[in-house]
Amino acid sequence: MNDTSFDGPDLRDSRYSRADMTQSRFDGVNLTGAQVFAHMPDARFRNCNMSGAHFSDVNLSETVFDDVNLSRASITNATLEGARISDVSLRNMTINGADLTGMTIDGLLVTDLLAAHAKMTSRG
Repeated sequence: MNDTSFDGPDLRDSRYSRADMTQSRFDGVNLTGAQVFAHMPDARFRNCNMSGAHFSDVNLSETVFDDVNLSRASITNATLEGARISDVSLRNMTINGADLTGMTIDGLLVTDLLAAHAKMTSRG
């Protein structure tokens, strides 16, 4: 267990490579443009600016994103199993090649939503 806390620092354009950031806490942190290639399950991001951040080859399982700015951020080759995202804007978000098993949006299974959409578009 790492349990490292970051409270309010400006970490803009920082780079974390091969870091063990398990259970790290980010509160009010500016991570604009940061590059993260890390192991960080059970991390917490609250009131953070993560615009333009790039997360790749990263374990974000059980991570909480609460009231964060993820505009123009990218997450690739990542594990987000059990992650919770709340109070964020997902406008213009693109998801490709993802396993959506069990994923819900406002309590609705995403796989059910996609199946209903496919059914509606195949009729017309």
